[in-house]
Amino acid sequence: MTGNLQIGGLSAVPTHSKRTIASSSLMLEVMAQSDKPHDPAAYVLEKQAGDIVAVLDKLGVDKAHYFGYSLGGTVGLGCSQVFP
Repeated sequence: MTGNLQIGGLSAVPTHSKRTIASSSLMLEVMAQSDKPHDPAAYVLEKQAGDIVAVLDKLGVDKAHYFGYSLGGTVGLGCSQVFP
């Protein structure tokens, strides 16, 4: 998929029957008004995937749809490989 977050196709994320998580904690850190991580370890795929799984664990979610755009898509694929 190419484009930006304003394209209409992003609204088709499945939400009808299961909980849907669409985020990347690293992107929130980098894009939000907080300091971006300067430690290269923050950008390791396993760390980012672990952050997503930690949020799911904290929420008590054992299964979820995951939608990621750009780097978030890579993190989602990493989650499926690191935490099958």
